[in-house]
Amino acid sequence: MRNLFIAAALLVCLAVPTWAGSLPDAPSFTAASSQIPNAMDVAKDEAQNVLTIQPPPEVVAARQALKSIPSAVEFGVKPGEPKRKVMDRNFLLLAGLTFALTTADIELTQHCLKAKTCVELNPTLPLSRWGMYAVNTPVNLAVLYLSYRRKAAGKGDWWIAPVVDIGIHGVGIGSNVRFAW
Repeated sequence: MRNLFIAAALLVCLAVPTWAGSLPDAPSFTAASSQIPNAMDVAKDEAQNVLTIQPPPEVVAARQALKSIPSAVEFGVKPGEPKRKVMDRNFLLLAGLTFALTTADIELTQHCLKAKTCVELNPTLPLSRWGMYAVNTPVNLAVLYLSYRRKAAGKGDWWIAPVVDIGIHGVGIGSNVRFAW
């Protein structure tokens, strides 16, 4: 009942901005506008009724500094080299399996802990549901980040870390599924 109440409250909180109506238009600066920003020098040509806005000196200096930044060729990137696709079907499949099996492992563990038919074998893991998610989510993200960096570097062993994580949670699911029903 508590979870239903929390879900309903979250739904109401997310829906309130949509009831407020449409967003106002973005502010615009036109020649007819009487408010002129103080940070810019404005010159108005009366004959053509054209408003010319000149950027402040800080903006001009920043633009000149950006022009002096070395190009990608100077950093060792070869211009003709094709860019590797890192987020492909295999990477996303392993990432999805990592999070899906982690979720299944946590939920089955919570079920058998509630029924008092099992114990958590990892002494560093909290026993609460949100505590388990709070520990496992950053670990999964770190594993996937490592995998991403290895794949982007062209290493062939990029898939090992997610498969180990999948295997660990697969063992947890296998040991807890007998207590589920």
